[in-house]
Order: sequence, then C-alpha cells, then structure tokens
Amino acid sequence: MNDEKLTNSVMNEGLHKVITLFQQSAESLELQKSGDDLDDAISLLSLWIHLNAHELTEDDFLGLILIGGILYRQVQRRDTSHQKPTHCEVPYPP
Repeated sequence: MNDEKLTNSVMNEGLHKVITLFQQSAESLELQKSGDDLDDAISLLSLWIHLNAHELTEDDFLGLILIGGILYRQVQRRDTSHQKPTHCEVPYPP
C-alpha cells in the first residue's frame, strides 16, 4: 500500500470513529428523552466558540462557523415550514 492510500485509510478510519461517537451521543440523547434540539446545538456551539476563540486556529474557527451556519440554516428551514419564530439564546455563564 502506498503512502497516499495508507493516509486516506487512516483518515477514513479516524472519521468513522468520530461519526460513531456522534451516533452514540445521539442514541444517548434518545434514551434520556432529551429535549435538546437544533436551537440548543447552536447555542452550545456558539458559546463554545466564544469561550475558546483565542485558542482556535483560523481554519478551526471557520470550520466551526460553517457547521454553525449549516445548523442555523436547518433551524430557519424548520421554522419556515412550521411558521414559528426562531429563538436561539446563548447561555452565558454567570
């Protein structure tokens, strides 16, 4: 196996592990009957970015902003289809 194929294989394995963690987290939320939804995800992500912005590289920051944008777009689509206003509050610590 050449270096490029090995690198791609290792990368795919790593991505699969992270996606598996996402899946396990989602299953845990279902078992807990968690009320968390996209609004909560946006609030938590924005708080995390805000608190850690000084430690993020520009690429990391832009990647997280892209993820937030995707989540926010889903909220807008959901709200448009249900005709209810979007309500996202950022829970700042005291």
